[in-house]
Amino acid sequence: IGRFCPESFARRWMGEKDYEKGQRIFTRSGGWVVAVSRALPVLSEVLSCTAGLMRMPFGRFALALASGAIPVGFLFAAIGAAGHEEPGWAIAFAILLPLLLWFVASRAIRR
Repeated sequence: IGRFCPESFARRWMGEKDYEKGQRIFTRSGGWVVAVSRALPVLSEVLSCTAGLMRMPFGRFALALASGAIPVGFLFAAIGAAGHEEPGWAIAFAILLPLLLWFVASRAIRR
């Protein structure tokens, strides 16, 4: 979605200072940001849109996306498989893991 917006829109929407900061972040460590965010609710979608606004190269974005999404997909598949025998534990884990990850991420964001 962000990729379809013209750069002038991104600069106006984010402000010049934040746009430049976003450019530096996504140039230096955009792949890490996208990959790590895959396990986090809402933040992953926001960062994907921001990567588009920052014109992160598509190949790098796709690789980072896969690097983060594939392990998380296997983790949740394992939770689902374990939940076949003990559905209560699987549901609790599926709820608690995102909460724990969000707690850690929100602390990091505040810094």
